[in-house]
Amino acid sequence: MASTSHPGEVKSLSLPNDILYAIFLLVTESKSRYRYDSIDWSQRLAPWNLAAACKRWRTICLDSPKLWTDLHYLNHTCSTMKPKWGPYDKCVNEVGLRRYYLALERAKDLPLKVTASIQAKAPECCINMLTIAGFRRRNKWSALKIGFTTAVLISWNRHPTQLTTLQILDFDTYTNGYFYDDPPSPKPGYLSFPRKLASSLPSIRAVRISGWNGELSPSESLESLPDQFPWTSLQALSLHQYTGDADPIITLLGACDKLQSFRLHCHNYTTPPEDATLGSEVVSPIQELEIESITFTSQSPNGPISSIFPYVKTPNLRSMRFGLVCLANFEDEGIVTITDEQAIVGLLWRSACQVTDIQFEFSQMAFNPDSKVLLQELKHVQTLTLAQRVDLAEGKLNRIWDCGDSFLDQLIADDGTPFGLPRLEHLKLRNVTFLPTLLIQIVESRLQDGYTSIATLDIEFSFSEELAHLPMYRSILNERLETAIQSGLQINFIDLGSAIPGSTGVSRHFSQFDDVL
Repeated sequence: MASTSHPGEVKSLSLPNDILYAIFLLVTESKSRYRYDSIDWSQRLAPWNLAAACKRWRTICLDSPKLWTDLHYLNHTCSTMKPKWGPYDKCVNEVGLRRYYLALERAKDLPLKVTASIQAKAPECCINMLTIAGFRRRNKWSALKIGFTTAVLISWNRHPTQLTTLQILDFDTYTNGYFYDDPPSPKPGYLSFPRKLASSLPSIRAVRISGWNGELSPSESLESLPDQFPWTSLQALSLHQYTGDADPIITLLGACDKLQSFRLHCHNYTTPPEDATLGSEVVSPIQELEIESITFTSQSPNGPISSIFPYVKTPNLRSMRFGLVCLANFEDEGIVTITDEQAIVGLLWRSACQVTDIQFEFSQMAFNPDSKVLLQELKHVQTLTLAQRVDLAEGKLNRIWDCGDSFLDQLIADDGTPFGLPRLEHLKLRNVTFLPTLLIQIVESRLQDGYTSIATLDIEFSFSEELAHLPMYRSILNERLETAIQSGLQINFIDLGSAIPGSTGVSRHFSQFDDVL
């Protein structure tokens, strides 16, 4: 009987080798492969399963060293002779351990990305992986993700070549997170790098620290923080799930004199420093700054923005992103001496910097700040993004907030003339609804002298329910802005759900291994 196929089906065997290789690369580098709650274990075993599909696929995989450069402790299933894992149990899965050797051989001389543990979630048997990963001098590491509970058990003097070439370190301070815990319970901890590890990183340029409580070990004071690590070599620093105060952050910024990118993910309140002098630290290299905080309006005097910004200078700052993760409805007994908006404006004044890109991304709340003072100060901004975070993987949010108007309305003065952002060229609205007439007024008002005309509008949505807005927006905007379009205005209507297959959301969430850069 003749075989039949769906009219739209594309047979993989008919694809050229370079196309298949590109697909394989997407699979092996998928950021969702190692999610803790993932039950698709077969996806974690790529490229092993790809190489086992057929002879042609196996040939492509074996001839493509880059497919084997992601060495992850979840690439095999650890096995034990006991019902539950114990702290000193060893893996008896010889096939799984042998895969490490095979991956090293197939990766040839390409740099490796090594993940040895995540949030302290790794049985101690997986330390074998690091021993294997460093047994050949030719196998160099470009990136390492490891937690404190695993790092302290490693003999780092056995990895001189790998540490010398290491450029990216993803380090977490979590404790009490072994698989044999029921359930696993990672807790934020002290920042303590193994001395041999920290002193052997001449090529390090990017570090991501997760779960730091803002303290060093009980025997060390904050003054010793600059000596804990080669901070002066860093170009990028990311603090994820930080739970400490502002003092350690300001100390770090003062120690990183080559820093270009700084990210702070802080859902807790951040107590301002007690003895620091306003504007006492100059962090001139910083060009990109990202902060995720409780709220923008600073109902508490202990928000990270108002606790940190008054004590730094950033003369070279070009890009700012603020992630506003939730709405905090509470009464704070403290005295609010400075709001977040005032802190941002103060940083701009004090630093005399020219920010050209600013983003506001919010979640679980309506975004309605009174930002006119800030809009007036952002005289050099060319790109403005207003977005709501949507996690496509978790699907927690089932609708988009109707909150774009309250912010956009501030871009129009009472007399209909433009207000603030005189050089705005690119306006992005992501997962927020708005009145088309308001957006039309903003575009048309900036055609007058003294203001840069808006050249690009991006209207983006993620959920299918919200995509129903796109035809209406497209029809009204294209009709009413026909003259501007003929003069060069470009309007893009984008379905993020289909444009980014497998995406876990429109934000990086500071959660991925390579997002430290």
